[in-house]
Formats: sequence, structure tokens, C-alpha cells
Amino acid sequence: MGHATGHGMPAALVMATTRGMLRAVGQSRESPGKVLARVNDALVADVPPSTFVTCFNGILDPESGRFVYANAGHNLPCRRHNGQTDEMRARGMPLGLMPSIGYEEKDTILTPGDNIVIYSDGLVEAHDPSARCLAFRGLQQ
Repeated sequence: MGHATGHGMPAALVMATTRGMLRAVGQSRESPGKVLARVNDALVADVPPSTFVTCFNGILDPESGRFVYANAGHNLPCRRHNGQTDEMRARGMPLGLMPSIGYEEKDTILTPGDNIVIYSDGLVEAHDPSARCLAFRGLQQ
């Protein structure tokens, strides 16, 4: 999941470039943090000033339930497990800001009934007529 700063054609081009790089580098089967680091280094030279991409990258092993993830400055995903909701934190700078950045990797085991919400900023900007955030209403039940 990713999001480029800005609007219109420039942001769309940066996001399309980033998506292509993520898909290509992801074929290497490297860990999520290493993929983000390689894409970041490739983007730094080509991204316009004051433009960057936030990105959450993860790999799920469906047999074991192991989920390994890294975050490049993206909104924190939420996990619901055993009736509790927590944020999935992993540190890392957005892509395209500076070269040679490392990305912290975390992992967790997902069990039947667990839910993960991975989202972009549009979700948390949604409000009802009373100005209450609609984002995680379903997770709180």
C-alpha cells in the first residue's frame, strides 16, 4: 500500500514509477525492508524535490500465518486479535527523500479470525456529519 505526495499527473507518475519498482524488486524475494531500501535508493535521484512516497510492504506466509512487514512512513496498519486492536509499528522514512535508509522489519503470527486494516490517508479523512472519524468504527465493535 502506498501514497505519493501531491495531486494530479506529477503524483500519479511518481506513484506509477514506485509501483513498478516495487513489483520488480519484489520479485527478488528479498525481505520487505530490503525491498523498500532498494526502491528508495532508486527513487532518490528521480523524485522531484519535496515529493515522496509512503509505503507499507509485507509478506504473508499463508501456511504458518507469519506476516513480515516494513513501513516507509505510511499510516500505521491496525491488527485486531483476540478482541484487541493494536497498531503495527515499524520505523522507516518515506521513499525518495534521502539515500541509504534502513527499514525496520517486524513480524507477527496471524491466526484465524485476525484482521489487518492497511489503508491510506483517505480513510482517516472520512467523517460523518457530526465530524466523527469513520475510519475504525468496524474495528471497535
